[in-house]
Amino acid sequence: MVDGNVILVGFCLGAAGLALWLVVRFPSLGPQRVVSAVLTALAATAVLPIAAPLFTAAAGLGRYAVAGGLLVIVLPALTFAFWAAACALRALSRHGLQA
Repeated sequence: MVDGNVILVGFCLGAAGLALWLVVRFPSLGPQRVVSAVLTALAATAVLPIAAPLFTAAAGLGRYAVAGGLLVIVLPALTFAFWAAACALRALSRHGLQA
C-alpha cells in the first residue's frame, strides 16, 4: 500500500531531478548574483505554503483531481523550490560572500 508520504518523497526526488537538470542544461537561466538568487529562494519558500491549501482544494474536485493536483500544483512548486536552491548555491559558489 502506498501512502501520501511515499508519494511525496517520490515527487520530491523527481522535482529535485528536474531542478538539477534545469540548472545543468540551462546554466544562464535564472539568477546569477547572490542577492537575486537568495531573493528567488525566499520567493520559493513563500510558494510552498501556498501550494498545500491549493492542492487540498483541488483534490476534492473530482475523480482525477488528486493526480492533476500533484502534476499541476505540487510538482511545479517543488521543482521551483529545488531550482531556486540550486541557483542560490551556484551563485554563492561563483561569487561567495565577500565582505
